[in-house]
Amino acid sequence: MNKENYVDVMKYLEKLNRFFLDNIKSGLENSGISDVSAVQAMMLYSLKTDKVSMTDLHKRGHYLGTNAAYNVSNLLKNNYLVKDINTFDLRGVWLSLSEKGLKILDLIDSVITLQSEALTSVGINDKNIDDANNILDKITRVLEEIRIKR
Repeated sequence: MNKENYVDVMKYLEKLNRFFLDNIKSGLENSGISDVSAVQAMMLYSLKTDKVSMTDLHKRGHYLGTNAAYNVSNLLKNNYLVKDINTFDLRGVWLSLSEKGLKILDLIDSVITLQSEALTSVGINDKNIDDANNILDKITRVLEEIRIKR
């Protein structure tokens, strides 16, 4: 494998993540929402209508380079999340979206729809995205395995 090509892919992934979050942030700003960051909005989006623990939320991703606990704290403070005591484990809590948090879902969905339509307009289809997902999943698993072995 060509190492430079592999490193280029990693650079593209970082750039794609930044552009993706920039578009989310623009959507928030255009809607007059200033008390939630793009990363926090994606945390809300990953929850959807589920009730999850902090550990489960972290496993869902989109928190690259961020402090998930800090973001959850802000989302609770700004009334985007609701916290319930976990009756099975009193040390833990369940997190779910508040009414205010649910409103973010539609906004994020509209931004993602806009991005999807733009990709389709340049010839990127579902199969292309599925293929990319499969390759990135394999890379993720290999890198995770290497990390675990160290």
